[in-house]
Amino acid sequence: NGLFAPNYAADTIYKVSVPVAGSAERMFRLIMDHHSAPLWDAAVESVKLVQELDPNSHVLHIVYRQPTHVTLPLWPLWTRPRDACVTRRWRREQDGSYIVLYQSSWHPDCPETPGVVRAQLHGAGYTIAPRKPDARVSGASAVAANLLTFVVHMDMKPHWVSLAWQRLHGIDMTEDLLMSVLGIRDVMNQENFLSGHLAEEHFLAEHDDSSSSNNHSSSVSADPGGTAQERHKDSPSLEVEPSGTLDPQYFSSPNISGIKVRGPTYKSDKVKVFSDPYAAFELVGVDLFELPGPQENIASRPESLLQRCGPNVSFMFVVQLMVPGPPHLSCTMYFRPGKDSPTRNDGTPFSKLLSEFLDGSDEDRTSRFKVIPRVVEGSWIVKQTVGNTPTILGRKLRQPYHMGPNYIEVDVDIASSSIAGAVLGVCLPVAKSLVVDIVFLLEGWEEEELPEKVLGAVRFSHVDLKSAATSIPAAN
Repeated sequence: NGLFAPNYAADTIYKVSVPVAGSAERMFRLIMDHHSAPLWDAAVESVKLVQELDPNSHVLHIVYRQPTHVTLPLWPLWTRPRDACVTRRWRREQDGSYIVLYQSSWHPDCPETPGVVRAQLHGAGYTIAPRKPDARVSGASAVAANLLTFVVHMDMKPHWVSLAWQRLHGIDMTEDLLMSVLGIRDVMNQENFLSGHLAEEHFLAEHDDSSSSNNHSSSVSADPGGTAQERHKDSPSLEVEPSGTLDPQYFSSPNISGIKVRGPTYKSDKVKVFSDPYAAFELVGVDLFELPGPQENIASRPESLLQRCGPNVSFMFVVQLMVPGPPHLSCTMYFRPGKDSPTRNDGTPFSKLLSEFLDGSDEDRTSRFKVIPRVVEGSWIVKQTVGNTPTILGRKLRQPYHMGPNYIEVDVDIASSSIAGAVLGVCLPVAKSLVVDIVFLLEGWEEEELPEKVLGAVRFSHVDLKSAATSIPAAN
């Protein structure tokens, strides 16, 4: 069927796509039904649910079949069977597409079995992308309503006896894994003619990252390509002179003109518009501290950028990402009002939201503080794991607030969410290869609070966490 892996290497990432007829929802149900996996995945002997971490995350034990291809006629004599313990995470995007991701993990209820080699799944995943409503198709392609894509980066831990045998083993296993998309396609096609035979009860509730989940337009426009300098050359510059303990080579203020926010009529029509190119608060600098343990209210520390600026510093909006360890990291971003920024009393929608945020309760703040992430440069697996969906973080994890005479600090406790920790586990090991934008907003609900305006934004580029962090002692 046109699928063949001519070479195998443990550091190679394979990708394959195939158009499939049927609904995206039905295909998603099929992939999530682990009992049916042996029907459509030739590489799988069985899949067992070890634990449901939450409705969107599961730990699975996968036992792989022994390949029967002609390249390995003596497989049982030369190579031991393989299995894997993986965490599976899924989400549904606003455009109706589904993403299912897999990554090796450890679980006490999924120990290694004597005589069985534990394969290492660095990352894998399926995406189900519905056809565009305005797509022009004809003939056989008109039947296929979705594009199914599978990407895998896996080390099968081949046998040490022979390098040639390792290669043959890897080719057979990789071919079987890639052929799973054809197995899914065939099952979907059969259901057009035969009565359904797969369980329906394993479909999970639709993922809702934020109250904007009903909007079907992407929150971030497609990346226009080119270097950061080329992309921003003709765009209004948001740069300010940076400072802080993190070297300025690792961060900057991104161009936010491609960000989509809730428009002035969003309450009635759910239409988003492109953001004003200027954020309300401009980036001043970033502190990256290494700490003995997690600490809130980092802006109160004498080592912080805010305290080093002196007592007469203007008001700052501070956001700390508390990265669990060891080592524990504090990534703290400092923003100050821009030259033409709306004030708290100028009658603009943003000034109304800002006043309510500063004067309101922690519960009110949590319902408004929204983040849009975007992986500008990174692998497919990282991009699919992070996504670009607007998210009210406080609904998913602990988010305390601290106020001082000239600042407010939002502390995002990543350790309080297993999902956030899993996403971080995918990103941190490859941080030096990533360029990531983080955009902060205050969510508007009523007409007088719209359109939304970006509060502040930061771009992190190829950060070397080992050398970039500054160690500071625990607070007294």
